[in-house]
Amino acid sequence: MPVDTSDEKTQKNLQLAEDIFAEHGNFIETIINSRVRDEHLRNDFYNDFFLFLVRKPLSDGIENIRAYLYRTVCNQVNSALRKHERYRTHLYQHNLEALRRDEHPLPESSIAAVDDLKKIIKLIESNLSSTQSDVIKLKHRDGLTDVEIAEKLNLTQGTVSAYYSMAKKKIRKILRKSEERQ
Repeated sequence: MPVDTSDEKTQKNLQLAEDIFAEHGNFIETIINSRVRDEHLRNDFYNDFFLFLVRKPLSDGIENIRAYLYRTVCNQVNSALRKHERYRTHLYQHNLEALRRDEHPLPESSIAAVDDLKKIIKLIESNLSSTQSDVIKLKHRDGLTDVEIAEKLNLTQGTVSAYYSMAKKKIRKILRKSEERQ
């Protein structure tokens, strides 16, 4: 969302954001780098956070600016990553539907990716408990949050997180064994 820099308040907010980034830019960048693997997304998040500070500048009453920045950057990044993952899931589901209807043939690389994903889902279903498998599929295939998964499976959010964590460990172990065999 572009920022209109024509009014005095926006100019002041812009200067405040520049001051924050001059003093804490490396700290902000470190937080983003620790949470985001994709370099392009990192740059986008860094710029988006600057714009966020222009739109919502820090208030004068903040005692620990670094703690506030850490919490705010983490929240912004987590929110953006969830949005990005939902978008990717939406595209994936759209491509699957199109493939099923055979309306829009996908390039071979996309078809291979769908086949790989089907193999991964079968691998997950055969090696994980049914609840772990459900949590993984709902999170990654359907793009649901832990809260939404908890509601759907009638579990607590903590239980969903525990199942997800255990499932990821099992999947990593399976993948390591698979790589060692090759």
